Amino acid sequence: MAPEAPSLQLGLESLLRMREVKEITKYSAATIYRKIKDGTFPRPIGLGGKAVRWRMADVQQWMSELPVQPDYTGAYRRLLGSAKRNSRSK
Repeated sequence: MAPEAPSLQLGLESLLRMREVKEITKYSAATIYRKIKDGTFPRPIGLGGKAVRWRMADVQQWMSELPVQPDYTGAYRRLLGSAKRNSRSK
């Protein structure tokens, strides 16, 4: 008897629709497709016809590789406070 082929472990829950990708990334569809064209965002897989999905793992990896933005909120608040003090003294 021949051994059974391993089953594919990619479930539908592992595939994201455009609306889910937009929700996760906070990007518009136009921005997502522009980034795909630029090579800076994962390409979707075609399911036939116009249906495309993104692998959740690909999107998660892309997000993990994004540069960490420094937190400027403290400096911004100090700048605002300074501007308010300067406007009052005039």
